[in-house]
Amino acid sequence: MELYLLNRQLNVKGYKIHYLHAGKQHNVKETRVFLHGWALRGRAFEKLVKALGEDYQVIAPDLPGFGKSDIPYFWGFEAYAQFICDFLDELGLEKVHLMGQSMGGGIALATAALHPERVQSVMAMNSAGVPMTKGRPSLLKRFKEIWAQGYNHHLTTALLSDLFRRPRKLLRLAKVPMKHDLRPLLPRIKAPVLLAWGDLDHMYPVEFAQEMAKLIPNARVEIIHGGHHERGLIWPEIYRKLEKEFAESL
Repeated sequence: MELYLLNRQLNVKGYKIHYLHAGKQHNVKETRVFLHGWALRGRAFEKLVKALGEDYQVIAPDLPGFGKSDIPYFWGFEAYAQFICDFLDELGLEKVHLMGQSMGGGIALATAALHPERVQSVMAMNSAGVPMTKGRPSLLKRFKEIWAQGYNHHLTTALLSDLFRRPRKLLRLAKVPMKHDLRPLLPRIKAPVLLAWGDLDHMYPVEFAQEMAKLIPNARVEIIHGGHHERGLIWPEIYRKLEKEFAESL
């Protein structure tokens, strides 16, 4: 059966939400919901969504405040976790496997902690959750890291588009992955968790993964050597393989 990749839109509690829908067949029990990081969108991870679509039904929303989705009036991991539940309700999905990168990983972990009945497993990739105590990483350093991973049209377009269209809102939303502390919630997670981490990440060093793994009851860490912050965006097959192996271990 041919792989499909569809652009869709729905209304979630008054918010217009854009999302990608990919897969070869409609297998609800094996649905993967992928959550992107700050200043990005679902389309930025098109390669990864397509790769995962070879094995599962995949849904990748533009989170509220990013991409083509509306700007929210809520700010925080807990509020985003409630949004994920509302989003799943609109899609008619009861329980899913969550995957998330950076801020999206933090949202996935928060959802698993606060709404365990909705989450079968979590794969968090270079995830937010531990506050950055040494101040903000410079924008120049971020662009250098992105460039070091190899040019990607979707990533660059997403980042520049949101920076120019909604800079104030974007900076306010940056406080979520940079400052909000998920550690008090992590011991409440019941679902199996895989923390997949690039060892060259300058945003969230590997020490963050090790700290979170100690707090999550059923978690393990997988280090991707040579991986930067958005490694899954550039080399999707690495994360497709990790997710398949993780799923087989559940």
